[in-house]
Amino acid sequence: MKIALLLSNHFREFAEIQDYIKNFFSNVDIFASTWDHDFENFTKSEYNSLKGDMSKREFRLSGKGYHSLDLEKVKRSFKDINVKKYSITTKEDYFYWLLNIKNSSTTSKNQAFTQYGEVFSKYNAFKLINFKEYDYIFSTRFDIIPDSLNKFHDIVKNIKDGTLYTEHLRIVKGLPHIGNWIMYGKSEVFQEYYCNLEERLDYLLSNPIIKEREKERFYFNNITGSLLLGTNLRWKLSEIYPVRYTKDTEKIFSLKSNNTSILGSAYIPDPHDV
Repeated sequence: MKIALLLSNHFREFAEIQDYIKNFFSNVDIFASTWDHDFENFTKSEYNSLKGDMSKREFRLSGKGYHSLDLEKVKRSFKDINVKKYSITTKEDYFYWLLNIKNSSTTSKNQAFTQYGEVFSKYNAFKLINFKEYDYIFSTRFDIIPDSLNKFHDIVKNIKDGTLYTEHLRIVKGLPHIGNWIMYGKSEVFQEYYCNLEERLDYLLSNPIIKEREKERFYFNNITGSLLLGTNLRWKLSEIYPVRYTKDTEKIFSLKSNNTSILGSAYIPDPHDV
């Protein structure tokens, strides 16, 4: 039995939790896709100072949330946890890929980046592996602490055929909204989910309702949910509960072992936060 762990999105505070991640996801091959910059890796006071009177959406469109990243630190971290293969991508890589989504009508590069960037990063991580070599795939972000009342390999044993597991699936403002902080399933599930991704995104945006929503609300959680509905896959609630780790996360639990659950011991952020 072979398991692949896919890490993606912005690096943020991953170095602080990497040992916990490696201990939780035991006996897996790790693959990672991140960016050559960081995004909104601030304390709450830093964020509020930069944001000022802008709304969250206005702040993101302003581009002020992007900042530099120590890539040598990233590479050391990957070496420490024995990442098998990784990619560090640029905004230019992303915008070149976005040319495939011809029906997208985002009004600015910053809007386009916040809408489809996370999907792109997860997709890049998936492309690093030969899915035929793996029985199961787990996908999560660099800033997510996984927690469960069950042991990791017991969770793996419970995975059903044709089923994608995430932390939630609901309807938000008329669109499917799927939790993508933790996603897992059998390898063929991810193969179906990511099959012809660009063409399927383009098809979604040919729908006039979704195209209108793209201006305001069609973000990665909605994109993930809409892509799932376009497959023959089933959905089931994850046995792993994701907790976002930020610079303000209170360290009231140990990150050095996974012998005890951290459920209920940490601040649980708004699921709409990213």
